[in-house]
Amino acid sequence: LPKRVQGVLEVIAVAGDPVPLRVVMDAVGGDAAPAEWITRLRSEHLVRQDGRSPEDDVNTYHDRIRESVIGGMAPKRRGEIHGWLAEAMQRFDPERVDFLAKHWQAAGEPAKALQYLVAVAERAARQLAFERAAELFGQAAELETDPQARSGLWESLGAAYANLGRLQDAAEAYLQAAEEAEE
Repeated sequence: LPKRVQGVLEVIAVAGDPVPLRVVMDAVGGDAAPAEWITRLRSEHLVRQDGRSPEDDVNTYHDRIRESVIGGMAPKRRGEIHGWLAEAMQRFDPERVDFLAKHWQAAGEPAKALQYLVAVAERAARQLAFERAAELFGQAAELETDPQARSGLWESLGAAYANLGRLQDAAEAYLQAAEEAEE
């Protein structure tokens, strides 16, 4: 593939999930893709697009394509692309907190990922998805550097565990929250 078309495919593969074409194009540095780039990727069955407008989602045609593209990339390049995707999504749809948390974290930007991890964890807890909330509060607590804020995250983790009936884990999280609060 030509270099620019290959770059578009790399961004779509690193996204990992369906992502609006306009976010992909912003991430690769263009306002709009020449139609032939996406047409070529679609005609070679490398990507699929839900529609033809820039707001429509684009994704790799198959997980094996994604895995092959990502497998051939250097870790530094993958990290850069994760950052580009997060920046682009932040501009176009800042409400996609799951996407933003995932890509800021993969880009090696824990401070930026943290705010989105907490938002996703809180949403999961409100939706009674306590297993997911516990996982995310745990990740956020590991990233947080402020002891007071970390204490609050451990407390939220304890509440998620308690709601799951994992009382031993809840007790340990609450103890950790108390230790962090003392600092």
